Amino acid sequence: MEIDEFYEQCGRLLGVGHEGQPFPYYKRTRWNNRKPGQGRFPGRGIIRVFGSQVHIALNNPHLHRICDSKEECLIVLKSLDLA
Repeated sequence: MEIDEFYEQCGRLLGVGHEGQPFPYYKRTRWNNRKPGQGRFPGRGIIRVFGSQVHIALNNPHLHRICDSKEECLIVLKSLDLA
């Protein structure tokens, strides 16, 4: 699953749009890391992909967790009561 597709699925499950931009450079340096990255969900929090792990930091609903895969993250989001 591609990262863009993953973030769109997360946004659908959270009921909000996805904000952020893909990182345009080969690697991060002090000078090229000035724009907000992908994984920002307004009013909900942040979900970020780091290699094979996914870090979830939501404030609405309150959830902080590290998942071992994108699929595990989607299962966790599906189990949330977002009503």
